[in-house]
Order: sequence, then structure tokens, then C-alpha cells
Amino acid sequence: MEEAFRADATDPASIDKLINDLSGTPTDRNIAIIQLKSAGSIVAPPILKQLNRSEDPEKNDELAFALSQLGKPVVEPLIAALRAPENRVRKIAAEVLGDIADPSAALYLWNPAFSQSQEQSVQIAARQALSKILGKDPRNVFELNRHEAQQVLKNAALQFYKNHVDSTEKQKIWVWDTTQQTVVEKELAAQEVGLIEGQRLAKEALEMSPDKQDVQTLYLAMVLALEAYHVGWNHPLPEGPGTAFNLALLSGPKAVSQVLALAMKQGHTPSALAALKALGQIGSRNLLYEKLDQHSSLIAALNYPDRRIQFAAATAIMQLDPTSTFPGATRVIAILTRALGGAGKQSAIVVDTSIPRGQTMAGVFHELGYETEPTQTGMAGFKAATQRMDVEFIALEYNISRWGLSQTIANLRADSRTANIPILIYGPLRLKNKIEYVTRHYPLVLYVIESESTEDIATQVKPFLNSLKTPELTGELRSEYRAAALYWLSHIASSQRNRLYDLTPAEKPLLQLVTDRSLASNALITLGGIPTRTAQADLVTIVTNKTIEND
Repeated sequence: MEEAFRADATDPASIDKLINDLSGTPTDRNIAIIQLKSAGSIVAPPILKQLNRSEDPEKNDELAFALSQLGKPVVEPLIAALRAPENRVRKIAAEVLGDIADPSAALYLWNPAFSQSQEQSVQIAARQALSKILGKDPRNVFELNRHEAQQVLKNAALQFYKNHVDSTEKQKIWVWDTTQQTVVEKELAAQEVGLIEGQRLAKEALEMSPDKQDVQTLYLAMVLALEAYHVGWNHPLPEGPGTAFNLALLSGPKAVSQVLALAMKQGHTPSALAALKALGQIGSRNLLYEKLDQHSSLIAALNYPDRRIQFAAATAIMQLDPTSTFPGATRVIAILTRALGGAGKQSAIVVDTSIPRGQTMAGVFHELGYETEPTQTGMAGFKAATQRMDVEFIALEYNISRWGLSQTIANLRADSRTANIPILIYGPLRLKNKIEYVTRHYPLVLYVIESESTEDIATQVKPFLNSLKTPELTGELRSEYRAAALYWLSHIASSQRNRLYDLTPAEKPLLQLVTDRSLASNALITLGGIPTRTAQADLVTIVTNKTIEND
């Protein structure tokens, strides 16, 4: 019986009838409100749709009163209605939120209350609603004012930007749908919901303070972050009119540089990548010498603990084509050189003092799809990790030497080239709690109970690797990085930029590429620009080597 009653209460035809009964006798109205309350938030869209269409003040009062009696279930739909295009709907939504007085609505009333883009009747209704919820006097400018509104909205948007949890968990959100002319409920990934909410609040803060630079930066960062989420990690942002990337281009290099600084400070890799791409197109050489928090944000990106960011920063700098020395030139070459080894495969480094045990673990990881490089000391493992760009994780046996476990982890985390590479520590079950406690302050570290079974290791390792904020580079992307790095190195060699950049570190990796027909041309050009005896001797050897097919 109860289930049948609920089914009837949520039936669209039944809801429409109950809404019509709101215009009936007091008894009919009371019964209708009781039944509408039992249906929950589902009744909000049809009521708001009628409010959007109706210009009858008496009917609108009846609908508004009914909404006020429905309480908390309609708060989120009403918050969404505050962004309706019709002033009448926004005004009534604000009034009803004030009557319900749910604290969660306060944040979304600041913009309607103080934005100059809002009609005066909407502002008055929103201020009165805020005063009811917050217990403040709407006439006292020291308690409720425009400056406070802007600060509250900016801080809330920044909090959403900070809490960019990469989660597939679903979450519900109410939004205004212009096609249906009412609010609709959507179920989206929690991360997307956070970005949508953050962008809304940043936009509302910007509406109130369009000239404030920090608010402009935050809004642009949120827009880039949301669009980056929609396209995914390994795809470029769409370009052209109306896109977030176009907004970045129009905002200018200074604004985009500040977005980059904010993104790195908050660890928001997707928007940092977008900012770097934009800077490569619209930036100037002055960006290499600007001072934001004591350093250029573009130079700082070279040492950001994420390989995507480092490579994007290096290529952005190459696009700016500096003509004089700048801090970070050596780092640019190091990043481009490291990318030369980024073949289209996934790799891992295993550090184990026991050669047989290390080979066994390397074999297990190989079966999981990783090309492994075994080393015997912490120092050797660190060196191997810093010299290549395709390392997906570093596996450390718990009892390694030269450096020991703690020192190796500390050094890996202190170096920007390895700070974001996941670390697996393998050992016996009895040491799990002890080592987890010792390494608890280091990010991206997992203790794995040692096993010769690929299935056992996969069960422990795969969920950890899949949960990381920054997904692993695909083989295709690594190959793209290698080709791009080789292009820029050959550009340096052929454009007389050798006085700015020392190409010597790229010599050995270049030799590995001359047999690849698609890469040989740029590899030879770059080798020709390295003024060392060994590089020139290598060129002679290559030219006279008959086993290398002529192009």
C-alpha cells in the first residue's frame, strides 16, 4: 500500500493535478501540499516551470507558498533556479529559500543579493533571504555588503578548485535547463560536479568584481579545468570561438601566466597544461624573466613534479624562441633529452640487492606489461629514474643498500624529475605496518607483499596505479613527445641557438635514433650541432656505415 502511494505521488500526471489543486479551496490546498511533500524534490521542476511561464501574481504566490512548505528537499532545485534567465523566477526562488532558511543556500544568495547585473527586486529578495539564514540585519552594510559577498564566493570557488578529486563516484546536481525552462537533476562524476559548482561560483564572483585580477585568474582556471576534464587527459583542448582555450588566448599572457602559477600551487595539472599550451602561442620572451612568487611561473613549471607539465613547459619555452640566456635553459635540454628515450611502452625500475630476486620481480612486472630495468642499489635506481621519461613506477626491495630505503625515497621525492613517480616497496607481510608507518609522509608510496605470482602482485598494484591523479602516459603520447623533443633539439642545432643551450647531454640518446627512418633526419641535424669530437666522430661513423640504409 505504501509503495503504491509513493508511486502515485511521483507520477507526473498526479503531480500536475496536485499543483492545480493549489488554486482550490483551503482544504484542497492543504491536502495537495501534504501529498507534494511526500513526493520530494521531484515536484520542484513542474512548479518552477509554471512559475517561469505564469505572469499571474495570485497563482505565483500560491506556487511560492507551496514550495516554502516543501522544505529541504527543494532547496537544491531552488538554488539552481537562482540562475534562471527570468527575473521573476530568481526573485521567488530567493524568497522561498529565505522562508526555508536552510544554511546551505546562503552561499548561492550572495551574488543575487549584491551583483549589479541582478534586477533590484531580485537583490532585495536575496538580501532579505540572507539576513534570515545568517541572522544579520539586511540594512547594516557592515554585516552584509558587496565586498564580503565577493570574498565569500571567491574563497568557495577556490576551495572547489583545490579539492579536485579524480573520482568516478556519481553525484547528483541540479541545473537550470533553458530548453525545458525549468530545473533538471543530473547524475555526474563527483569531480565534474565540483568543477561545475566551482565555475559557477567563480563566475558569480567575477560578475561582482570584473576588474579584480585574482578573480579573473580563478575563473579562467576553473573554465580551463572543466573543459580539460571533458576532453580527458590525453587529448588537446578544443580551439576556436566559444572555447575555454580561446578565452585563455584572449585573456593575454599575463593572465594565463597567473593561471599557471595558481594551477601549480593547487596541484591542478589539467589546467596547468592548458595554460602552458596557451602561453606557447601568445606568450613573449618576457615571461622567462617575470617575477611571480620570486620566480617566473613558466620557469617554475620546468621543475613541477609531473612529466606532462615539465615537457609542456619546455616546449612552450621553445615556442617563445628566447634569444638571450635565461634561468632554466639547462633544464629545458634535460627534459627534451629525457623524452628521447620515451619509446611507446611502459617501463619500470626494480631496485634489489639480490640479483636473482630482482630478476624474479622484474619478470613479474614484465608479465604485467612493463619493460623493467633492474638495478642493485638505491643510488643506481635513482640515476636510472632521472635519465628516462617512460618510468611508470619504481619498485624498491625493503632492504636495499647504498642508499638505504629511507634515503632513496627521500631523494626520489626531493627531485622534480622523480617526485611524481609512484614507488612500490616490496617485502614480507610482517614488515608491512612498520614500513607503512615510516613512509606515511611521502606521497604515492605503496607497500606490496612480495610474491612470485603475477596475479598476487597485480591485485595489489593495479588498483593503486589506477587511482593516481595523473594517469600514466600512453605509449602513443610518449612517441609524440619523443618526436617533438627531437624537432626542437634539431631547431636549436640549425638556428644557431647553441650559445643558449648545451646539446651535449643529448648526444648518446640521439645515436639510438639514427636507425629510425622517421627520426633519423632530425637526429643527424642535432648531432651535427654538437661541437664535440665524439659527436663528429659519431657522424662520420654513421655516414660511412653501409648497414644503415640511405634515405
